[in-house]
Amino acid sequence: MKIIRASDIQFVPASHEDPKNPGVLKKIMLTYNHCRKPRTVSARDECNQ
Repeated sequence: MKIIRASDIQFVPASHEDPKNPGVLKKIMLTYNHCRKPRTVSARDECNQ
């Protein structure tokens, strides 16, 4: 498990805002890469390709 503190995550402009002058900011707490399971390749997988 990887611990990430919310205070370490930067605020970014919301997608509908002007990036240079945002009125709304957001923090992205989870991304697809945080949630997906790591895939391991076994010898059986390599033989079936």
